[in-house]
Amino acid sequence: MNIEKKNLWKELSVILGFTPRLDGLLTALDGEIHIDIIHLDKALGNRLSDYDSESCLYKGKPASMQDVVTAEYGERAGELVSLLF
Repeated sequence: MNIEKKNLWKELSVILGFTPRLDGLLTALDGEIHIDIIHLDKALGNRLSDYDSESCLYKGKPASMQDVVTAEYGERAGELVSLLF
């Protein structure tokens, strides 16, 4: 497991206030850390009242999960999600 990516995952956990689940299959296939994007999307939908993860709407407008993470948690969080996908 890549130590640098593990540290990025820990950093993202601190920013989000919860630990995103890892995608076990992708992580096992290449030995790198990958977050479970589907689980993260649902977790954000449950935590953020302005985000409807089922309809991909943020504050009533279409938005990607990446956009939502950046808007709610800042540029660094959005960057970390991208790096860990």
